[in-house]
Amino acid sequence: MIKKHLHFAPLLIVCIYYLYASFHFEIHDFANYYFGSYLLKEGGFSANVYFPYLFNQYVYDLGFKNLFLSYAPNTPFLAVFFLPFTLIPLGISKLLFNLLSIVFLTTSVVKLNRIYHFKKTYLIIFPIIFFIPIKNNL
Repeated sequence: MIKKHLHFAPLLIVCIYYLYASFHFEIHDFANYYFGSYLLKEGGFSANVYFPYLFNQYVYDLGFKNLFLSYAPNTPFLAVFFLPFTLIPLGISKLLFNLLSIVFLTTSVVKLNRIYHFKKTYLIIFPIIFFIPIKNNL
């Protein structure tokens, strides 16, 4: 069974490496969505969230002193989407979101492979081709 899916190992290795590396990297864009949703949860979500100074002041007042954020999602719906993540602390929330992203990516590649029957070589080089997007999204 394991030998049958061994060609997915490079993808999982790259994902796990960058999941680990994300612990030592600043929170970055995830914090924009997290704190926007946090404002929604606390009842403070308004047009002011789109002004970087006011948004950063709110985050600073929460005790996060070294972040510079700019809440500018494509749709305000993202505040609703990320709302469940605000129920847990920021670091754990980012870890959970990254794990979910890895699961969705891996599941998508496995299902695409079932439909299109890619050569194993293509599946092995997939993480090399998409190295930068995987790195930047985790």
